[in-house]
This record gives sequence, C-alpha cells and structure tokens, in this order.
Amino acid sequence: DIVEPTPEEKAKQREQVRTARSLFAKLLDLRKSQTYNDQALEMTSKALQFHPEFPTLWGYRRELLTSTGSTEKPLQELLKMEMKLLEKALRKSQKVYSIWFHRKWVVERLFQEMNADEEAIRNLLSTELDLCNQLLAVDERNFHCWNHRMNLMDLMRTWGKDKSNSMDLNAIDLKLSTDLINQNFSNYSAWHLRTLLQQPLAGEEPRMKLNVEEELEWVQQGIYTEPNDQSVWLYHQWLTLEHSQLPRITHCAILDGEFFIFFSRPVCASVATVGTVRGCLEAIPRSALKRTRPRSVRRSWSVGWRFLPETEAKFRDEVQITVTLESCGTGLKQSMS
Repeated sequence: DIVEPTPEEKAKQREQVRTARSLFAKLLDLRKSQTYNDQALEMTSKALQFHPEFPTLWGYRRELLTSTGSTEKPLQELLKMEMKLLEKALRKSQKVYSIWFHRKWVVERLFQEMNADEEAIRNLLSTELDLCNQLLAVDERNFHCWNHRMNLMDLMRTWGKDKSNSMDLNAIDLKLSTDLINQNFSNYSAWHLRTLLQQPLAGEEPRMKLNVEEELEWVQQGIYTEPNDQSVWLYHQWLTLEHSQLPRITHCAILDGEFFIFFSRPVCASVATVGTVRGCLEAIPRSALKRTRPRSVRRSWSVGWRFLPETEAKFRDEVQITVTLESCGTGLKQSMS
C-alpha cells in the first residue's frame, strides 16, 4: 500500500527540493565560469549525495580533479575520497550510467597513480571485486556492474602481464560464474562469462580449458532443475558445438534386425560400410528435413540413420563403421569412421 506523506513531510521535501535547485543552479554557473577550487569540490559532493543522477555534475568533478591548482591535496588522495563518494551514490542508485562511467574513470586514474605500488593495486582490485560481488548478490543481472567488472579485469590483465606473481584472474572469474550459477541456473551473464573463459582470443590459446564431460554433467543438473530455462540450453548448445566441430558417431543400435547409427549432431549421410558390408543410409524420420529441391537431389539431415545393406548381413557386437558424409550445400563428400 502507498503511504501518503504527512503535511510536515511534504513541506520538508519541498524545502529540500528548493535548496537542491538553488545549489544545482549555482554549481552550473561555477562550471560555466570555469571555477575550480576546494569550495566547488565540497559543493558538488553535497549535491551528488543528495541527487547522484546528475551527469553534468560528475563531469564537473572530473574537471575539478584534473585541473591544476584547484586544490593542494595530492591527486591520489582525492581519487580515494572520490571512491567513497561513489560508494554512497551506488547505495542510492545502482543502475545509473553516469555513476558507473565516473567510477570507471576514477579506477583508471588510480591505476595510473598506483602503477608502481603492487600492493595498492591488489587492494584496489580486491575492493572493487568485493563491491561487484555485493551488487551482483542483490541483482545478478546488473549489466552496469558486469561491464565495470569486465573493464576492471582487463586493466588487471594488462597490468599483470609483466608481473611474475600476478593474480590468477581466470580462477577468480571461474569461481564467480560457478557460485552465481549454483545460486541460480538462470543466469545468462554467468554462463556468458564461462564461455569467454574457454574462447580463444585473437592469435592466443583459450584462457582456460575446462573438462567438457564435467561441464556437460553439470549442465544436465541445470536442465533437470530448470528444463524450460533458455540460458542453460544456450550454454549446452555452445559447449557441444564449440567442442564438437566435426560430427562423431555417438552410438549404434540393432532393433528388429536393423542396424541404426547415431551422430553427435545432424549430418547429411549417403553410404556406409559396417564391417565388410556396404549399404545406403536412410534418415530417421524420412522427413528429417524437407527442401524445395527436386526429390532426386533432395538431401536429408538427421542425427539418426537406418543402415540399408546391399546384401543380407548379420551384425556383431563390435564392428568397424565407415560413413560418407556430404558437406552442406555442396557435392563434396568426406568419410569418417
């Protein structure tokens, strides 16, 4: 239910709005006149604590912080104070572009100022990661927070390239994705982070190589828990396609005297040799994929295929199988065993 404020509360709110509007107007005049001093810093701090969703004032603070002679305090000290101001702003509004942009700017400046101090850099990383973890615990799909975290990790990777004892950032990413997914399987961002860890960068190896069988087993648990959740299926699809670029025979079966071959993904097959017996392959079902081509050249795609031997044959438990596959859209053929 909506609680109507009392007349006294309404009067107090009106007074706060009048004071804020007067302060905002004065600050905009100060910026227009390019006034950069300690007083302007203090005034913008008060204004942004009252109303942090004001991009112009955040821009004014960047000008104040970088202007020579605006204050006698060292830049690093001012930037650390700025981080505290930003924490207060984020407590009020976690999804404001201007707040996150300003925090990104401050973190990058701090990296420049602390570049020679490894311990200070690590403390900064730890503080930022803790903040991101807290915000993601509240809202796991806060894309502002995810973007900030990604920028932070990129900074750390660039900074740590030449460091002998750099932090294992990939392990930190993997732990975060695992923890968030275990809390809620329907977390697109956490699954996406997991795929990024396994994807090769330009001209480089993947950051991590996870055990595919263990990943698939874990994904199956998610599918059983949330069978209609799309995020789990998207990761399952990516995982199987990424690690199965070429189709493979997964298993075979003999039913009512007929021999069936099954593949890891849909294929366009033509002929096969089972043991020493040669024969054709028929898609299961027959209408696996209907095309607009004439029936004589129409190709079927299917995961399962029925083997039609040219001569009568009896199949053993263990046989060597060779299958000829057709490439999509071409007449090229390749064989696999």
